[in-house]
Amino acid sequence: MDKLIIAGSAPCVLYDLAAVPDHARFDIMLIGAGSPAILNIRRLAYHVSHEDDFAAIRERRQLNGLNTDYETFSNRQHSGVDHVLPDLTGPTCDYDCRPRFAADDPRNLHHYSGSSAMLGLKVGLRLGYQKIILAGVPIDEGHYAHFQAGWRWIADLLRCCPVRSMSGYTRELLGEYTEEWLNA
Repeated sequence: MDKLIIAGSAPCVLYDLAAVPDHARFDIMLIGAGSPAILNIRRLAYHVSHEDDFAAIRERRQLNGLNTDYETFSNRQHSGVDHVLPDLTGPTCDYDCRPRFAADDPRNLHHYSGSSAMLGLKVGLRLGYQKIILAGVPIDEGHYAHFQAGWRWIADLLRCCPVRSMSGYTRELLGEYTEEWLNA
């Protein structure tokens, strides 16, 4: 397939997914462990995370009769990871990483990782997807707002890439999914 939906962990993920008709046209990637979509996606193609949550997600899906034959990706070695891609690790810091400046201040370099959503996007692009939709990735509240700096950092690169978002800050930055965009 050439179309991918990346399902994030924000509470709006189920609403965002429902706004994209006919999911059978897409491969679906789950990011992280806290997504309400874990048990709502019947056929998962990928699970991507920075954390060691792969076995727990697989077990939850198996107990609920959902597929467990999806591929797993991380930028770190964890049990149950099929593909470890350390070169997809964003910049980090060696000091106290609490933000000292406003969320959009470039001195918050450790937030340039962009969260698990950006890791998932990098994996999707590396896999060669032609159209990618972010669902449940608004990154506009709580500690996720600090990751906006990472998304701004790569926004110009993403303008030439086929990426859209369903909600929040990422929708404002990347543009909103429409069927016209998908079929262009």
